[in-house]
Amino acid sequence: MLLSEGPHDDWVRVWRVDLSDPHRKRTPLTSGPREDGRPIVSRDGACFAFTRNADGVSELWTGDARSGACAPVSTPPGVLDPLTFSADTRALYVNRNSPKEIPHLARIDLATGGLTPLSPTQPIGYSAADFITPERIHFNTRAGFSVGAYLWTPRTVAAGEAKKAPLILHAHGGPPVHTRYRWEAAFQWLAAQGYGILDFDYRGSSGYGRAFRRALYGQWGSADVDDTLDAVAWARHHVAWADHEKLAIRGGSYGGYKVL
Repeated sequence: MLLSEGPHDDWVRVWRVDLSDPHRKRTPLTSGPREDGRPIVSRDGACFAFTRNADGVSELWTGDARSGACAPVSTPPGVLDPLTFSADTRALYVNRNSPKEIPHLARIDLATGGLTPLSPTQPIGYSAADFITPERIHFNTRAGFSVGAYLWTPRTVAAGEAKKAPLILHAHGGPPVHTRYRWEAAFQWLAAQGYGILDFDYRGSSGYGRAFRRALYGQWGSADVDDTLDAVAWARHHVAWADHEKLAIRGGSYGGYKVL
């Protein structure tokens, strides 16, 4: 198994490599506009598993390592990192998290997709009801791209205690990183304090294919800033509770550079 971009394909995919072929023939195991994650193989070499990034949510796939045939396994939305197969290959152990679940170890029954947490899913003293679920949105950029983001509504607005609230844009690092449907402790805390967050992607981010990722080449601090302004414009027109006089931006790593 090989994780790579193809010569005529914009997307990172899992490929099957025929080692008996002198030219090492490669066959992609997936198709469509999604990026694949690192595959793992069972101890007996019979099975493999990997995830696909489905607009910020991990889609779990498993298959037969000899034939390369594979198919998705239905699981609750979140972000998964496959760790290892069970000894009988009927289950998969994963590291999992979601907006209302801290990173935890879980077991997935590959026949049913049933998920069993094996470690705590919430911080001590909290329950899932204490946390906020963000909304997935998409905005159009002046360069003609459709870009994804997660909008975190402040608890004061959601509870009807306030009609307006400050909005903080979050610029992720990388830049080849993708906004994900995952646990974000800082966003949960800010939303609980009455701040909204727009966690957005921009040119150079992963998850959209090679052309989008390379669209930032030679334009650092320019193309991505234009995308940021387009995200602000989207928020001004579509987020009724956002106080236009109280907009801010934060970021770390490359995101910090972009903020400056």
